[in-house]
Amino acid sequence: MQLTTVRQAINSDMPKIGFLAEVDPVVTKATITLEIQDLLSFLNIGKVMTDVQIAQTIELILACYPDLNLADIKLFFMWMKRGEYGKFYDRLDGSIILEAMESYNLSKIEETENIHNERKHSSSGSFHPSVIEAMSKAVNEHRFKKSTETKEPRTLTEAELFYQRALKQFDNLYNGNDLTNRKYALSTGIRAIKIGNEVFTIQDFINRKINNIITTK
Repeated sequence: MQLTTVRQAINSDMPKIGFLAEVDPVVTKATITLEIQDLLSFLNIGKVMTDVQIAQTIELILACYPDLNLADIKLFFMWMKRGEYGKFYDRLDGSIILEAMESYNLSKIEETENIHNERKHSSSGSFHPSVIEAMSKAVNEHRFKKSTETKEPRTLTEAELFYQRALKQFDNLYNGNDLTNRKYALSTGIRAIKIGNEVFTIQDFINRKINNIITTK
């Protein structure tokens, strides 16, 4: 069956990428890499992603969206090809992919809730109303208890820590010491800085940081 809807992806029972990354991270990352490379080839855009950018994007996908399954990944990249998340205008990078993936994830959350409500509605006639009320109360109490529990913060990966540090440094350079001393910020329609004779967007700045690390090793 051709995969075309989020509901089909939910009902596919395919394994989640977070679980797969724990079992076999090499194969999992390679699978997502092929999807990204296939997307780049399909779009035939001028500014392609480097291997380092692709690897960093995959690390963030696994960290931020571990509950997406393989069917979700396949459907998401198919929708990217169809232009569901807008046109790319000769440029595609990790930030664009992650922004589109957040939209897909919200769609999945909404569809999952719809499935839950449909199942609850279809099965409610089999029980006495008092039983339904008691079950609903227990579920709500459980959800409240879980929401008030103190959760241990997740340990960020090296890629996430690096990304956060680079973003903070870019913001410091862009914002300056105060609003009247923005030495590096460009007064254009895009968020960019100028260091010497070079202009950097956020992604360009991060790429430069990565290349600096590579060349110093």
